[in-house]
Amino acid sequence: MSMQSKAVNEILELEREAYRRFQAGDMDWVMEQFAEDVVLSNPGSEMLVGKEHERTALSEARQVKGLEFSWEPIDAHVSNAGDMAYVYGKGRMKAPDDTVSFEKYVTIYVRKGDKWKMVLQMRNAID
Repeated sequence: MSMQSKAVNEILELEREAYRRFQAGDMDWVMEQFAEDVVLSNPGSEMLVGKEHERTALSEARQVKGLEFSWEPIDAHVSNAGDMAYVYGKGRMKAPDDTVSFEKYVTIYVRKGDKWKMVLQMRNAID
């Protein structure tokens, strides 16, 4: 397996593990995946800088009864140098009133030492 193929698999598994950990309530692990100065562009929101914004949003979302959301990566690409990658995928959210909406996302990761850190995430609603 080439270095790039291995890195693509790492990124895809990182996304899937983040979903599993989020569902299990392991917010500390989830937040470790974000760079301190991550840029977040969420639907209907101003662009935010800093991972504490995401910690607050995800923690609050977990407290809403009947709110469910999931995401799944579709594919990832890694730079030739192996130090930057992006992944794209789809998400689903069911609101407490049973309204279902869908999103698409792109996340950019940078390798910092031996770990991938999320530096940018953009999410858009699918109409």
